[in-house]
Amino acid sequence: MLILKQLFDWSYDDLEREGRANLVDRAFTRIDAGDVPDAKTIVKIARALGPDVIEPLHRQVVEVAKRAGITHGRRFRIDTTVVATNVHYPTDRTLLQDGVRVLTRALQRASAALGDEAGRIRNRLRSVTRRVLIIGYEARSPKTRDALVKSYRTLMATTRAVLRDTATMVRRLGQRVRTAGPRVQPILQRAQDQRWRVGCEGRISVLKRRHGLDRCRYHGEDGMHRWVGLGVIANNLVSTATFSGARATA
Repeated sequence: MLILKQLFDWSYDDLEREGRANLVDRAFTRIDAGDVPDAKTIVKIARALGPDVIEPLHRQVVEVAKRAGITHGRRFRIDTTVVATNVHYPTDRTLLQDGVRVLTRALQRASAALGDEAGRIRNRLRSVTRRVLIIGYEARSPKTRDALVKSYRTLMATTRAVLRDTATMVRRLGQRVRTAGPRVQPILQRAQDQRWRVGCEGRISVLKRRHGLDRCRYHGEDGMHRWVGLGVIANNLVSTATFSGARATA
């Protein structure tokens, strides 16, 4: 049902309504004569699906296309784009807090990948969160103006410290890549099967225009993976059906 939603860029209410009324949609979603879940239930189910579910589903769609002779599946094109998402109202303090949170998470993952001992990366998120709350309190009254300025300076100093840690980690990762051992070399070589090909811009345009990738409606990193993954699956299904239909009528 989520793939069907992405195919036509429907809302959850639209999905529920079409699923109840359309026999073709019932057959596609394997519901047939069963009960169609309501919109709220579908939202809850969608939030439970992470990248570990979407990625195998995408691979399965590629295998279907390979068996149909539409693609060999040996190469793929890569490109980057920006997908907008719904965020909280941006303020200076919360933007700094978000930046520290994301960078700290990335630093911890990189540290673990390098085999560092636990605690090597200093987690400053608690102090940043406390400072953000203090700034929110001090911003309510003109009497605390001086304290507000001091708190912002403290918050910015902490953010700069996280940026310095990030720059150090980037240098460490660069050195590790250059001195990679035999166990890491195959991973780097596989990363080089990736090729740039023309046509990516047009494909991205279709994904955004037809399958809703202009704005992500889910929250968090898993939500972004889910939204983009379902959009790509929907596009691949349309492409597979188009080529199959053209071949059958040729």
